[in-house]
Amino acid sequence: MADENGDYLSRFERVEKTLEQAALLTVALAERMNQAEKRMDQQDARIDKLAGKVDDLVGAIRSLIDRIPPQSLR
Repeated sequence: MADENGDYLSRFERVEKTLEQAALLTVALAERMNQAEKRMDQQDARIDKLAGKVDDLVGAIRSLIDRIPPQSLR
């Protein structure tokens, strides 16, 4: 027959295990969030680089259009 302290001790151990699992899950979630943030930063850098290339291309096209004589555009 278990005494009162035994019941509380087993409950305490179960609560302790649950809290440890929650802490491990929190650490794992934080790591995943950090990895996702890094990927997003890399993606933002690629998008910025691509936007710069598009701006350069648009500028080059405008420059070519400006070189066309007006009478040729009719």
